[in-house]
Amino acid sequence: MSNLNIAQLPAGARVLCALSGGADSVALLSAVAARRAYFGAVGAAHFHHGLRGADADEDAAFCHALAARLHVPLHYEQGNVRAEPSGRGLEADARQRRYEFLQHVAAAHGYTHIATGHTADDQVETLLLNLTRGTGLTGLTGIPATRGNIVRPLLAHTKADILAYVQAQGLTYRTDNSNLTDDYRRNRFRHHVVPLLAKENPKLTSAVGRTVTLLSQDVDYLDTQARDARRALHLETGVISLSGLRMLHTAIASRVVRFLYQEVSNDEHDLLECHINAILSLAKSNVSAVTWLPHGYIARRMYDRLTIEKALAILTFLPLCLSFGQTKKLPELGLLVSWQKKPKNVHNLVYSFSVTSATIGIDLVVRPRKAGDTITIRHTKKLQDVFVDAKVPRHLRDAIPVIADGTGVICVCGVGVAARVRPRDAEDQTVLEFFREE
Repeated sequence: MSNLNIAQLPAGARVLCALSGGADSVALLSAVAARRAYFGAVGAAHFHHGLRGADADEDAAFCHALAARLHVPLHYEQGNVRAEPSGRGLEADARQRRYEFLQHVAAAHGYTHIATGHTADDQVETLLLNLTRGTGLTGLTGIPATRGNIVRPLLAHTKADILAYVQAQGLTYRTDNSNLTDDYRRNRFRHHVVPLLAKENPKLTSAVGRTVTLLSQDVDYLDTQARDARRALHLETGVISLSGLRMLHTAIASRVVRFLYQEVSNDEHDLLECHINAILSLAKSNVSAVTWLPHGYIARRMYDRLTIEKALAILTFLPLCLSFGQTKKLPELGLLVSWQKKPKNVHNLVYSFSVTSATIGIDLVVRPRKAGDTITIRHTKKLQDVFVDAKVPRHLRDAIPVIADGTGVICVCGVGVAARVRPRDAEDQTVLEFFREE
C-alpha cells in the first residue's frame, strides 16, 4: 500500500501526531509529513512513561531520529507513571498521562488537531473489551473517530494495511515487547479471541466497522433527544426539574444526567453506570438527599430540583450555638443555618429538617461530627458508617454540618433527622434549614 487515507484531517490544520515508535504511529507521522504542504503545521510528540527501562530509552531515541529524518519537530517528555498510581491500573494511568501530555503540547504550541494511530484492529479489540466488561450503546461504538481535538485518521485501515504501507515506504519501527506477552487483557484478546472470531468471519474488522457505524447513528439520535430534554428541564446552571426528569425514558434520562454532570465539571470527567443509577434513584425518591459523585461532586435533591455541584472543598468548620428564632452564619461553608417556626422563603435552600416544637428552649450546637456520633433514623448507625455507606470522601466528612442537643445528634446535613425529634403533626413542628448566602 503506497498511500494511507488521512482525509479526516482538514486542510490548514496544525497537526500534532502522537508518536510511540510502533508501526501505526510511524505510518501516521509519515503520511501526514508527506502532505505537510496541505497542513498549517506538522509536529510529533513522544511520552516516555518510565516503565520499560532501556527499551523505552531506545524508543525515545528512535522517535527523535525519525522526526529529524522527516524534518518534523518532536515534543518530548519523560515521566514516572508508577510514582503516582490512581488505583485504576497501570495501563489506565499511562494512557491518562500520555493524553495530558499531548493536550499540554497542543495548547502550548498552537496545534489544532491531535492525531493518533488507532486502527481498525484496535477498534475490534476495544469493542470486545467493552462488551466483556458490560457496556451500553456508547461502549459498543468503540473508539470514536474524533473526540474534541483528537482525530484518529487510520481507523478505516487494518494492521495489515499499516504494515504494507511501512514496507512500501521503506520505514522501520519499534516493537514493544510487552505487546507480545499475555500479561494484559488487550493482548490476550489480540492473541487468542480475535483470531478465533476471524476464523468464523475473515472480514471481522469490516463487520465490526459496520456495527460501530450503525450503533453510532443510534447514539447520535439518543444524544440529540437528551440534549433537547436537558434544555427543556433547565432551571439554572447545574439544576434541572425533577418532575420533568421522572417523565423521561431511562435511556434519555440517563443521558440527561450525564450531560448535566459534564456541563458542571466542564467535560473533564464522565460518570460510571453506578453513579447514574444512584442519581436516577435519588430523583425517584420522595426525600431530600445527596449522592456523592466522583472527583468531588455531589448530586442534591431538594423539592423539585436536582442539582449537581462541586462539594464543599474545606476540611472542617468552627462549631456554633443555635437557639430557636435565630439565623447564624457558617462562614467556612458559605452557609447560613436557621431555626424557625415556619420555613424561610429562600431560593438557595440546601437542606430543611422538621423537628418537634418540644425542642424550643433547648440550645442546639451546629458542629462537625465527633468520634462515636450516632443517629437513629430507621436504625441506629454510627455517623462513620453512614458516611461510608453514602461514599462521602474521607476528607469531606468533617465539613458536613451536624446539629446536636444535649442527648446527641438530631440531624445531619444531607442525611436525615433523628426519629426522636420528628414532629407528631404539622402544628408540632419547627424547621431547621441550611441555605447558601446570597
